[in-house]
Amino acid sequence: MGLSTEAPAELAEFTALLAGFREKLDRALMGWLAAKREEAVAAGSPETLELIDGVGQLAIHGGKRLRPALVYYSYRACGGDSDDDVLPLALSTELLHTYLLIHDDIMDHAELRRGLPAAHVRFREAHRAHGLHGDAADFGRSVAILLGDLAQSWAVELAFLASAGRGAGSRELARCFSAMCQEVIGGQYLELLVAQRRTAGEEELLRVLRLKSGRYTAERPIPLGGLLAGAPPGLPAGDRE
Repeated sequence: MGLSTEAPAELAEFTALLAGFREKLDRALMGWLAAKREEAVAAGSPETLELIDGVGQLAIHGGKRLRPALVYYSYRACGGDSDDDVLPLALSTELLHTYLLIHDDIMDHAELRRGLPAAHVRFREAHRAHGLHGDAADFGRSVAILLGDLAQSWAVELAFLASAGRGAGSRELARCFSAMCQEVIGGQYLELLVAQRRTAGEEELLRVLRLKSGRYTAERPIPLGGLLAGAPPGLPAGDRE
C-alpha cells in the first residue's frame, strides 16, 4: 500500500520538476533565437533569417529535453547554483540534438519529425511553391544540411561560452563535448554501414545503440554538468566501454 500511494506523488513531483526546467530551457532557446535574428537583421542578411527560423521551428516544437535536463541537474547535484552558467551548456546539448535530427531525417528519408514535415521536406515544398528552378528534392536536402550545420555551430558556440574562463576545467569541458559529438557521428556512420551490409553481430548493434543514443543522451551530458560545477573529471561518469 505504501508504494501505491507514494509512487504517484513522487511521479507528480518529478513531472513538475521537469516541466519547470523545460520552461527555463525554452525561455533560453527563445532568447537565443531572438538574438540570432537581431544579429542577422543588423548584418543585412535577410536570407539568414530563413535558416534561423528553420532551425527554430524544429527546436521549439516538441522534444523531451532529456539531455539538457541531465546537464542541468548534474550541475546542481555537483554544487552548481547559477542558471546563467548552466543554461547555455544545457541549451548546447539540445541544439546538438536538433542538428542530428535534421541530418538523420535526410539519411533516413523521413518525411515527418515531431508530427510536422521534416526540414528537407519543408524546403522541398517551398521550392515547388515558389516555382524555383532545379530539383526541388535536392534543394530541400541541401538547405536541411545547412540548417543542421547552423544548429551545430550554435551548439559549439554555447558550449564555448559556458566553458570560457574556467581554466583547466575549460579544457575538460571541451574534451567531453567534442568526444560526445565524435561518438554520435561515429555511431551514425556505423548504423549506415550495418544497413548497407544487411548483417551485424550483437556487439556491433549494441555499439550502434551505445554511440548513437547512450553516450550522447546520458553518459556525456551527466559529466558535462558535473565538470561545469567543478567536479573532477571522471566523477559523474568515466570514459569506458
